[in-house]
Amino acid sequence: MRKRNRTKQELYDRWHKEVYQLDIEKSIKDFSFSNRNVMQALGITSKTRGRLLDVACGKGLLIKQINEKNNYLELYGSDISRYAITNAKKIVPNATFSVDDGEALSFTSSQFDFVSCLGGLEYYQNPVKGAREIARVLKNNGRAVIFVPNLMFVGYVWLALRRGLMPTHGGTTNSGENIYDYNNEKFYTYQGWREVLAKGGLEIESASVYNHLGGTRFAHPLIIKLYNVFFNKFVPFNLSYCFIFVCRKK
Repeated sequence: MRKRNRTKQELYDRWHKEVYQLDIEKSIKDFSFSNRNVMQALGITSKTRGRLLDVACGKGLLIKQINEKNNYLELYGSDISRYAITNAKKIVPNATFSVDDGEALSFTSSQFDFVSCLGGLEYYQNPVKGAREIARVLKNNGRAVIFVPNLMFVGYVWLALRRGLMPTHGGTTNSGENIYDYNNEKFYTYQGWREVLAKGGLEIESASVYNHLGGTRFAHPLIIKLYNVFFNKFVPFNLSYCFIFVCRKK
């Protein structure tokens, strides 16, 4: 692995070890809603067959939830973090996991019927390369679902107005220590992401929004709860939190 990728691997090893999804049972509950959205977007039922790859899978929580619903799919997960993959193998022992850079996957071309990438592309050095790799490993009649953040999310606009902050998903420990530089995150508008996916060889079949927020140090938990229960219903499409793209190979 090249030096840049080793540094990136060390960074995400630390992120998964010290900050992200430390309480697995709680995280399973927290991500249950979004994971159900993924399965619905891919058309996965209890009888669906084929191979599924979750790119940037972290500790494998999506794969675990799919595995609990479906006993027929061959499940694969890849992530650049060795620490995350070590944990994923324990959480879903009957799935196949690998340590991989999402911009240069180790899988053969046209290997998978389904590919998911949830909150991964925005951390890549080159999101177009990441999209191209998803297209490469996807079968011609396969389907991919990709979650990406919106640059113009109404919450980010508010943060810019009030505090002059760039959009960010975090990058710090609970004590405020920086682990990764949030300036390395990529945020695009709806049309911007469409162009990234198109350049990567993916044809968008449908696009929807995801407006359920998790915890953040930038807003009081009561505000988050009110947003998730009530206010998110009134957010315009182009100001939504995240986009869900269902894609096919061009």
